[in-house]
Amino acid sequence: MTGAQQSVEPGHMAEWIYLLHRYQQVTGRSPGAVPERLFAALAPRKTAAGFLPDRADPPVATRRLWPQLEYLRAAVVMRQRGHALAAQDAPEAMMERIARDYLNRAVPGGWFDTCDDAGAVISSTMPASTLYHLQPAIRSLVEAV
Repeated sequence: MTGAQQSVEPGHMAEWIYLLHRYQQVTGRSPGAVPERLFAALAPRKTAAGFLPDRADPPVATRRLWPQLEYLRAAVVMRQRGHALAAQDAPEAMMERIARDYLNRAVPGGWFDTCDDAGAVISSTMPASTLYHLQPAIRSLVEAV
């Protein structure tokens, strides 16, 4: 792929934190400090409001719901691994932001998929694929409490 640029998607970085943690639980093999390094790499990529953009490099001004859910799940994992979290990264604070911007304003039982960097809803669809991220993230949070 000569000349092709790879993009950095923080949502996938957050998802790998959970996957590596789960790998350790299933195999008993440590992923080392990779989850901590990935979590630290998310900090400079967050928006001022504490959300993950869809893409950090090259940057975009949109943020879908699924990366926020993976970020929530990653924060739960980091807490379980004994990592000290900033107040903005606490799973409960993340869930409040997710509920406010994506869930509470949507139709009952539904969600908004995409917001701009100011928090305005810009999606007109509710992808079913988001449910793949929604259910495990909420379950992780509930089980951790």
